[in-house]
Amino acid sequence: MLQGGSHESLLGRCHRRPARHHSHDPCHGEALYRRLQREERYPLLPREITQNLLLKVEADALLDEEQRVELSLVSHFGYGAFAGSLYPSTRQRVAHPLVYGSGYGVAIWAASYFSWIPALQTLPPPHRQPANRPG
Repeated sequence: MLQGGSHESLLGRCHRRPARHHSHDPCHGEALYRRLQREERYPLLPREITQNLLLKVEADALLDEEQRVELSLVSHFGYGAFAGSLYPSTRQRVAHPLVYGSGYGVAIWAASYFSWIPALQTLPPPHRQPANRPG
């Protein structure tokens, strides 16, 4: 994002100024996160998946914190875009888009968090994580 002629990441902007505590403020989530008790703070799932994958391939030391955050965002939204691009090809089988779209989203989530993510040993399946963990 260009501001004042230079590239500045969301991470940098959130750390340089206090959040405005509005839902449309991109730093709002971070402000809420900081209010949690330390034992209730978990990394966001896309970040934890990316971090664990980097550790597995021994590439974690190659990136700084800002690059890890950006990789997490790109990975998360890239995976979502890929999964979303598959939706039209499967849509032909069911007539009601609301029911099918919701089911498709749940199926993508379940296929990820109950199969390939635990299989790669990046995160345990949801039923083996703390009940109070958001995500």
